[in-house]
Amino acid sequence: MRMLKSNLMAVGFLFTGATQAATAVFDNFDTGLNGWGVNTTQTNVSNPLSGGNPNGYLSTDNLGNPTFFGVVGSSNTGADYSGVFVDGSWNISVDLNFLRGDFTDAMLRFRFQDSTANGWHYSLTDTFNNGWTSYNVTFDTTWSDADAILNGWVKEPDGTLTNTPSFSALWDNVYTSEVRLIGNPDINLLAGIDNYRASVVPIPAAVWLFISGFAGLMAISRKRK
Repeated sequence: MRMLKSNLMAVGFLFTGATQAATAVFDNFDTGLNGWGVNTTQTNVSNPLSGGNPNGYLSTDNLGNPTFFGVVGSSNTGADYSGVFVDGSWNISVDLNFLRGDFTDAMLRFRFQDSTANGWHYSLTDTFNNGWTSYNVTFDTTWSDADAILNGWVKEPDGTLTNTPSFSALWDNVYTSEVRLIGNPDINLLAGIDNYRASVVPIPAAVWLFISGFAGLMAISRKRK
């Protein structure tokens, strides 16, 4: 009974929202970068209007920089990508194209609270193709650390001034959403990012029927009392 009541409250929260909350977003980069910028001081980002999957895409590289950091990618701190991710199941997908360089990791990374903190990341692939490939991950923001790690998430070291939070606490105060691509720092890295999508996974119709039926029974029970 108590667990079901908590689920009902969580469902209600999905609709009432929060003062600042991440929302369902989709960026195909056909008309601009939409708030996506560099994720390190050694990274460049640009917006070619063709060659994506299809049309425009976000291009990221470390070309022309005096010190190759071995990291490229892009991050976004806009209101749709930070703050509170409502409790429940989320799906995040992105298309990647590894155009040049020796890549070793490609991840979704979410930092906590502010620029002093680290967070959690999820590696999308260990195969780095020169060609557009779609990747996605589904996760639950209420997972325990053990559940998150079991499902492939990695907790990063503590930040400069703050401790890295638990997995569930991260989603109550996300600082930045990031696509981070790591490679050999001695080789120029060039990659494409396209069709970034983040959305709450809909509650199945059967669950809605159960919840509505239970709510009806509770109302009848209260009326009889």
